[in-house]
Amino acid sequence: MGPTARTTTLASLLLASTAALATPAGAGGLPPQGPGGYGTEVVVNHVSIDDVQVVEGDAGSTDLVFTVSLDGPAVRDGSLSISFGAGTTTPGVDHGVVLPDPIVFLVGDDSHTVTIPVAGDLVDESDETLTLELHSTSYGFEVLDGLGVGTIVDDDASFAAPGKGVRTPVARLAVR
Repeated sequence: MGPTARTTTLASLLLASTAALATPAGAGGLPPQGPGGYGTEVVVNHVSIDDVQVVEGDAGSTDLVFTVSLDGPAVRDGSLSISFGAGTTTPGVDHGVVLPDPIVFLVGDDSHTVTIPVAGDLVDESDETLTLELHSTSYGFEVLDGLGVGTIVDDDASFAAPGKGVRTPVARLAVR
């Protein structure tokens, strides 16, 4: 279910502002005043990102899809920033380049996905990992599990031909 569109008029803003000023702090108007003054964080949604894996394939690309989830529908609009860690991968070679676009949740949203295309190849190598880390940039969003680990599983096994030392991908051999 998508977010609900809301229209705010000048009259409703003035009415809400007047009501907030007339209401004691913490009684439904302004957030309670804490050690840092007004604006003390009130958590309304918890955020997490999953760990995922994908088999790289031999050609083309396969998507590595991370899901960023809230513990329930967003009760206010908010955003999260992402930082990328290459880990054991080479961006632009093993996968597409990750741009640090923010993730924006609108009221009613409960999840978003971040997709990284993984390049297939015939190179025998170890499994590789990369990371996405979430950072809350909005009032009311608390990150519980902010580190998503993506594993690119290598599917290219090889062996040395007798006396040749030549590596040949197993995927091209017909075994009977």
